[in-house]
Amino acid sequence: MELNDIDTLLSELSGYTSPQHTRGPVVDVIEVTDENINDYILKRTSALVDIGAKAVSELAEIVTQGQNPEEIASLAELISANTHTIEVLNKINLNRKKEKHAIEMKKMDIEGKKEIVNLIPGNVVNNNTNVLIASREEIMKQLCSGRSAIFSDEPLELEDIQEEKEEENHK
Repeated sequence: MELNDIDTLLSELSGYTSPQHTRGPVVDVIEVTDENINDYILKRTSALVDIGAKAVSELAEIVTQGQNPEEIASLAELISANTHTIEVLNKINLNRKKEKHAIEMKKMDIEGKKEIVNLIPGNVVNNNTNVLIASREEIMKQLCSGRSAIFSDEPLELEDIQEEKEEENHK
């Protein structure tokens, strides 16, 4: 019986073929610049998480069957590394959300301050394009003369004031 068992074992071993190692997907090389570094980190980190999760699931079955302490320690390190990678990806996600939220809050704060300024009476800014250019003496003469040249659309000229003064003196 032993001879049959050995023959059977030899026939099984001779018919055994080791699994062929297939190459993984070809990873395209991306040149990292300041503009695309965030996308690069997200893509690579998510790919690393996927690879790590797949490796953990494949190795978990093998390690639990073998009961080898070195394999168990290796699996534990792989799980730890994969967990750390997920935490990094989560931190990146939270920082992006925090950035967007801060920008929105700043915009809302600015809009709110503008609304408050517009609601307070007396803070209305009117653009006055009527400009009066005259010396203090000229203005006082115009006020005292009773003429409303200050509010007229015509510019105030020194010659007109002198003519009016002469007319007043002759009267």
